[in-house]
Amino acid sequence: MAVNLSVCVKDDSCLFMRLPEEIVEKILCYLWLRSDQNLGRLVCTVWNRLLLRIRNKRYETFLQSVKNGKIYWRKYTNTSRVNPAPRFSHASCVLKGKLCIFGGCSSSNTVYNDLFVFCWADQNWSKVTTSGFTPVPRECATLVSYCTKNSCIIILFGGCCQPPRSLMPSNGKFFNDVQILSFVDKQWTGMRADESYPCPRAGHSASVIGNTMVIFGG
Repeated sequence: MAVNLSVCVKDDSCLFMRLPEEIVEKILCYLWLRSDQNLGRLVCTVWNRLLLRIRNKRYETFLQSVKNGKIYWRKYTNTSRVNPAPRFSHASCVLKGKLCIFGGCSSSNTVYNDLFVFCWADQNWSKVTTSGFTPVPRECATLVSYCTKNSCIIILFGGCCQPPRSLMPSNGKFFNDVQILSFVDKQWTGMRADESYPCPRAGHSASVIGNTMVIFGG
């Protein structure tokens, strides 16, 4: 059954809007993605209040589960034919309800520079075809996401590339480049490093605070 939400907001006679709040809240609990919740909050003040309540309850439940040691893994079954090759030391980030992974290394020390996206909604992997100067294969890099009103990007920084069958870090190449992928045109753009850049590194951490990417350690 489809419900015209614009009519419901303006017309109090809409049966859906006349449901008890407990029922509406139960229905809204099926909105798992934060992006869907944010859209739902725009429908009316009641939905905004209920969705904020649901979000706070989930956060409190998560904190309590962590405190009590009751965190469980859930295995997702991929329904598509596209799968990333088995790997470790890849970079990952979450972008609008989707998991992005880049690069990494196989058990035979093959280093990748491919990009895959996992959609939580349909539980499918997809390989992203990009243009521009694709970053060289690497592992132990970081990947963060950043969105504005008009576009979304992911930012790749650092990492290393070890020669095959070599476990000596001195034999590998370390990077301190910044590579940016726009999800509007799927094109990579590199930024030229200068003396203000951190030294080449791998195994560091990165996060976005406001309009700034923060790098630590490595």
